[in-house]
Amino acid sequence: MYEFSKAYSLLNAGEAKGVQPSDYVVPDDVKAAGFQICADELGSIVEGHDVKKLKFHGGVNGIAEKLSTSTTKGLSGDSDARHRRQEIFGVNKFAESEVRSFWVFVYEALQDMTLMILGVCAVVSLIVGVATEGWPKGAHDGLGIVASILLVVFVTATSDYRQSLQFKDLDKEKKKISIQVTRNGYRQKLSIYHLLPGDLVHLSIGDQVPADGLFVSGFSVLIDESSLTGESEPVMVTSQNPFLLSGTKVQDGSCTMLVATVGMRTQW
Repeated sequence: MYEFSKAYSLLNAGEAKGVQPSDYVVPDDVKAAGFQICADELGSIVEGHDVKKLKFHGGVNGIAEKLSTSTTKGLSGDSDARHRRQEIFGVNKFAESEVRSFWVFVYEALQDMTLMILGVCAVVSLIVGVATEGWPKGAHDGLGIVASILLVVFVTATSDYRQSLQFKDLDKEKKKISIQVTRNGYRQKLSIYHLLPGDLVHLSIGDQVPADGLFVSGFSVLIDESSLTGESEPVMVTSQNPFLLSGTKVQDGSCTMLVATVGMRTQW
């Protein structure tokens, strides 16, 4: 009987090997800032839906404690404390693609087949005209075609360039979303760009999840993850399946979420 118990204990130890708390070492800069868990570890828990690792860190309450926050009062502290948190965990913004220059649109306009044919005609006209009538009389027709091509190209490129700038501005406006957050024990409106790991976010029907996080409390929460997975079937989020991913939408119910990772570290 003793041998069986010993073998069973060794088996359990083998299954847990590689995911025990002792295997995770808190980086020095994270520890110096007053936290007991880093952004990479948080990302692996939420994105990987790693229930075992979550339990090893003490569940949602344990994560909150390691993030120096509260699951009831949210983040506390002054702007300096928030700045330190931002330095360790990052900001809730994504790297934006560079605005294409005007000359890129000029190049694209020149790829039009009709303009390319006209360009060939302009060259032929110039060669034949100069050869038969000399310069500059024989170049009038060819230069006229070249001027027409350039006019069309620059008008098209200018129009497309201005549209691209307008779309970028509209996209920025569309992303200026405010959500309900609890900080210092008070519920307040906050831009999603100001969210930090440890924040308590309140979500209801129709809201887009602004960052990767963990379910704290709520009821009947159904999440539409089709934007990430392509699956049309909603996912129920509970204390047993507490993972919420950035970019998904609340289809039903309401809940409070503990922000785990933000910006480029999220699933979105």
